[in-house]
Amino acid sequence: MSAPKPWTEHKTQILNSMPNKTAREIQKFLPGRSINSILQRRLRTTSNTELADKIAFWKSCNLTADEITWKRRKFLEKNGVYGSAPCAGGVV
Repeated sequence: MSAPKPWTEHKTQILNSMPNKTAREIQKFLPGRSINSILQRRLRTTSNTELADKIAFWKSCNLTADEITWKRRKFLEKNGVYGSAPCAGGVV
């Protein structure tokens, strides 16, 4: 199995310009991308935006860098991006 192709800025812009379209509809504009790849990228982009908003809020609360790092890690674990994916964010 070959490694997945990296997402270019241009392809990410195409994806972001169609928030109300299904992955199958977007796939017409991104040949060579699987529906699963499109869905994963869309989820990651959304998570990154939410995370940026959260970090800005945490900084406004005067949290230390260590506290922000801990909260960031917990947020990413909850979204399955970081840590042990099957149980990420769940109670074990």
